Amino acid sequence: MAFNAPPVPQAPNFFLKYKTQSKTNEVYLYACLCPYLAHGEITEFTKGNNECFSWFMFWWACGGCMIEEQRKSLETKIHNWHASQGDPLASKTAPDVAAHNNLGAILCCAAMLYGSGLICWGCAIAENLGVKRNFEQVQVHSQVGLTHVHQQTVPPVQQQMLQQQFQQHQRYMQEQQAQQMKQKNVQLTINPLADVSTSSERKKEGYDIFMSYRRSHTGVAKSIKYELQSFGYRVFLDIEREDGLGAGDFQNQLEKVADATPVFVVLVTPRPSGDDDVRFPLSSFETIVEYNRRGWTDYCQIEISRALAANKLVIPVYNGSQGTSFIGQQLGLLRGLDDVAGLASKNAYPYHEDLFKASIQVIHNAIVESGAVKF
Repeated sequence: MAFNAPPVPQAPNFFLKYKTQSKTNEVYLYACLCPYLAHGEITEFTKGNNECFSWFMFWWACGGCMIEEQRKSLETKIHNWHASQGDPLASKTAPDVAAHNNLGAILCCAAMLYGSGLICWGCAIAENLGVKRNFEQVQVHSQVGLTHVHQQTVPPVQQQMLQQQFQQHQRYMQEQQAQQMKQKNVQLTINPLADVSTSSERKKEGYDIFMSYRRSHTGVAKSIKYELQSFGYRVFLDIEREDGLGAGDFQNQLEKVADATPVFVVLVTPRPSGDDDVRFPLSSFETIVEYNRRGWTDYCQIEISRALAANKLVIPVYNGSQGTSFIGQQLGLLRGLDDVAGLASKNAYPYHEDLFKASIQVIHNAIVESGAVKF
């Protein structure tokens, strides 16, 4: 079948190019015109044993058919790819030139009976590999947007999470710089609707909010802390220098701070939850479940468990871009763990990158409404 120029100018129509420039028929014609090239060597190899010669040629013919089947699969793959790109000449059915495969297989077997299968094999395999390589190059160019302006690619989930973490890190750096400027030049901005005591009096009273999080998501934890501080809260984050614990048993000091803090903000985060092989592929709550299965101690679980047992205000917070299905599935993981199962019934609050301040404002309103923090 003769085709005109490719109908999609943004992408090289490799499907058509391959069909019009294929040397398949020439390969088989050449193989048939050289019937005696390898016949003598095979005859010498089999030493005139007709049965051995027949089996030898039979398996050789089978190999040729396998090569042709590979060609058919390759043609179908190329065709389907172009059909997915909207090529009007690539119909939704199998390629109409697939019939050439059957003809080629017959010619291949006939050529092998004359002893020229070695040539046929070599040429067919080489062409198949060349076509596959060129086609993959065309796909790569199209996927990066260099040759097909209409193709839309959706980044993998892992790439989205890495991008979100990078954005969170950028936000953290910006917030940290802003916070340093605030500490040097001005006092923290206090919500005018709240009757807040002086910062020195608040410091003596301890902390208002305890941040429970995974170290792999420190950036977002710091961003939430700084935003909550703008409302006048004293927020504890164990990694912060000003919140640093003194010398001694770290876990005991951490638990004392947690016991004296009325509000817990629990970050529900996707993977990774750590850089080791166990936590890297797991979300924050999947890590709790896995640690329980292995009989290990998870300190985030201990923090949540103690807060629930003390009837503190516990607020799960998650990235709104993950969707409600994410938080529902994550909270559901805890239903089988008695000490933290109560978290599944708590209202979870999303934060949104593009509406970050407004998102934290909603959390602040919930804390004020609960009366957990006395201003």
